[in-house]
Amino acid sequence: MNRIVTGYQLGTRAVKKQSVFTKIDFLKTQFLMKLLFLGFFVVILSLFYIWSRVQILQISYDINAANQTQRELIDNNKKLKTELMLIKSPNRLTKIAAGTLNMSTPQQHQLLKLQNSSFAQNAKR
Repeated sequence: MNRIVTGYQLGTRAVKKQSVFTKIDFLKTQFLMKLLFLGFFVVILSLFYIWSRVQILQISYDINAANQTQRELIDNNKKLKTELMLIKSPNRLTKIAAGTLNMSTPQQHQLLKLQNSSFAQNAKR
């Protein structure tokens, strides 16, 4: 082994342990760092894309559930309106008045005609 003689005495062990870092190693490391950064960026973009797709899917499920609830409420409203019309029908009310409450239509002599009274004036308004 060739040794350069200087004022310092270097042992062969100290020289063997030192690593040489050349420009090619620096460029390889720089390329590797750029590649890692690009990979990290692609992973982040992929995760964002997947998250946005999951959110869209969840919102579409929520919209479908809301539409189903709306259809059920509309059907229920139609049933309730039909039931209300049946309850308010004049034939039904006449049957209940005559049968259960023992009511009858008033006779002509039971009717009173109101003239110039406050009740008659309020009824006209």
